[in-house]
Amino acid sequence: MDGMADDWWTEHRRLFFSGRSIDSITWEEFLIAFRGKYVPLSARDKFRKELTHLVQRDMTVTEYEAKFTALAKFAPALVPNEEEKCHLFRTGLRHSIRAAVVPFQHVVFSQLVETAAVVEQDQLEGQARREAIGKRKALASKTYQGPASKRSSSSGASTSASTSGRSGRPRCQICGNLHEGVCRAGNRICFNCGEVGHLYKVCPRKMTAKGEESVPTSIASASGGRGGAAGVSERERGTATRFGDRGAQPRVYALTRQEAQESPDVIPGTLSLNDSPVIVLFDSGASHSFISETIMQKLQLETCPLDEVLHVVLPTGITIEVKLFVKVKIKIKDQESWAELIVVPIVEFDVILGMNWLSDNQVIIDCREKKIKVHIPESSDVVYYGYERKIPIVSAIQAHQLIRKGCEAYLAITLNVKSEPVKIQAIPVVKEYIDVFPEDLTGLPPDRKVEFPIELMSGTEPISKAPYRMATTELQELKTQLQELLDKGYICPSISPWGAPVLFVKKKDSLRMCIDYRELNRVTIKNKYPLPRIDNLFDQLQGASIFSKIDLRSGYYQLKIKEVDISKTAFRTRYGHYEYLVMSFGLTNTPTVFMDLMNRVFQPYLDQFVIVFIDDILIYSKNQEEHMTHLHLVLQKLREKKLYAKFSKCDFLAI
Repeated sequence: MDGMADDWWTEHRRLFFSGRSIDSITWEEFLIAFRGKYVPLSARDKFRKELTHLVQRDMTVTEYEAKFTALAKFAPALVPNEEEKCHLFRTGLRHSIRAAVVPFQHVVFSQLVETAAVVEQDQLEGQARREAIGKRKALASKTYQGPASKRSSSSGASTSASTSGRSGRPRCQICGNLHEGVCRAGNRICFNCGEVGHLYKVCPRKMTAKGEESVPTSIASASGGRGGAAGVSERERGTATRFGDRGAQPRVYALTRQEAQESPDVIPGTLSLNDSPVIVLFDSGASHSFISETIMQKLQLETCPLDEVLHVVLPTGITIEVKLFVKVKIKIKDQESWAELIVVPIVEFDVILGMNWLSDNQVIIDCREKKIKVHIPESSDVVYYGYERKIPIVSAIQAHQLIRKGCEAYLAITLNVKSEPVKIQAIPVVKEYIDVFPEDLTGLPPDRKVEFPIELMSGTEPISKAPYRMATTELQELKTQLQELLDKGYICPSISPWGAPVLFVKKKDSLRMCIDYRELNRVTIKNKYPLPRIDNLFDQLQGASIFSKIDLRSGYYQLKIKEVDISKTAFRTRYGHYEYLVMSFGLTNTPTVFMDLMNRVFQPYLDQFVIVFIDDILIYSKNQEEHMTHLHLVLQKLREKKLYAKFSKCDFLAI
């Protein structure tokens, strides 16, 4: 650094890192100081909002990725890992590109960006080809004139070429020959079929010696139909005979499940495939039947190689190679049918049953009722209803009329039967420790070895904020909750120069009073005490068969604040200035300090038959006899340390 930055760093080191060598200052400490100076909280909030609402619009993928990466540097909480980063980036892509990359389910950011760039390039090239073809067609319609009009031209010339010779045909300015209309040579128009993009010698529709039209050998994209189609080319007759007629274009349907349920011409549902439930789409617009790679791997299905690789053009223009198919048993109600399914990377559905399977089983589709009738050879017909089958509903008047006509009516009543709550006196061992489960906490907790500290950055001055405005109902609730906290001894009147505002957060059936300690937290030194990973905790449960869970009652209120730091918890209200004597919600470092307390209390039992996460205690054992002993030890420890639990939130002797 140099200039003003160097001056700032020199002064900052003198104030906050005096007596420390440059090598002892960690990168995290420097980063916090640097961002506090040059990237303040308001700027980071702005970057986070920009990143959350960032969309590609008319930017290229490269431009979008550059802007995304620049903003992500200042919002690490939004992109804590590669998977979340991919999800946020994918959400902001243009719809056409996003629809193309979703099936790949990328979890590596660089791969996602590369795929999106390839999709974008393919779409641009496809658009350019379509525009070129449109211009050629427009040119052909403008330049073509009949022979009579050309001969009657006063100048003796057509719009595109000069006339020459007694035939009256114009000489082409492109190829030099005499012909009318658009030049096929210059525009690569086939002399056999008249289509653009290839020449006569490679025309897919040339007549064979037997007078039959040959089959295209190049990739063919499906025409017509819905937007979710994709074309496939086939080069060997073995493949074609297995999966349909020669020259047919297998298509992959790319709707979401919601769109499929709303679509009038497809039927989604659930069937049994090799005795496993799968999500199926019956699609008469698909010429072939497909299975997703994911379900194929999940069910460990045996694959067979196709006679020849199929090139599938996805709806987005991406071409993929398809090499495998599976033969599976599909069960519809009690009837079974075999199907050969091409393996493709589809996401929304496990299986798509297209026309080859529908025709083989003589399926009749009723799109209005969302049902199909399947004729399975050597078996009876089966009627299957897909999702969203409409239940007929009649009005009360119609119901009375039907009853008068002699129709039978039935009345169904559902009751919400609640089981009687288990009483503490009925639980073995637990009934001996009723004092550990009081109805409420009263008074301050006892002095403990662990107390909650609030250590501030050096040079911090007291921070005081004006109270927030409140509605009448909130003011009434504030007065009630303040009185409850005063009665229990958790707060007391204060004359502290510190002061945080109060706000309310809506719960399901009440309001929770919260102190806005954000300004205090900003200048508090963060506690580095490690919180355990949930997955690591569950690794300890292997071999256990019986469990009990204990949830502490208002756990944070069971730990005092260090006396010298009490004044920093002060908060301002319309009804007075108060400060907390016990650990309050909303303060930074509260989870780590409480975790420290719990680890000290249960140190002898941790990872043997107890795991702890903040104020939750899980006891696990291999058998019931052993569990009773473990439960006794834990409850005895809670009694000794005067830590109290809430019985209604505890579970005991669960298997």
